Amino acid sequence: MAFLEIIHAVWAHIARNGGDAVRGWHGRNSVSADLAYWNRGTFAEDEAMPAVGVFICATSADRDEVEDRARAFARLGATESWLVDLESRAIAVFESSGWVGEIRQGALSTEAAPGLSLDLALLW
Repeated sequence: MAFLEIIHAVWAHIARNGGDAVRGWHGRNSVSADLAYWNRGTFAEDEAMPAVGVFICATSADRDEVEDRARAFARLGATESWLVDLESRAIAVFESSGWVGEIRQGALSTEAAPGLSLDLALLW
């Protein structure tokens, strides 16, 4: 449910503001994301790193592997990576400098995608 809500929010944001998104994106340097978002004027075909990468962690057993992917994604040039932990019902945010914070309630918004907001109450 959470991943579908995130996809819906990203596509609604694109309809209002432009941009591009790819589910199951695989980029250079073997980096991949469950969902990648680019701001208006930049597209997946441009081979630029996305503004935001979304990573879904279904179980605590997968947490370390998914977190490593999210951290690497941010280090390679994405503005932000979001690790969506379905088990703990939280979203951890990473930038190139590392962990930024974690949100469990309210809305997640980001300067990486102005106008994009996720209401966490709708995710869980």
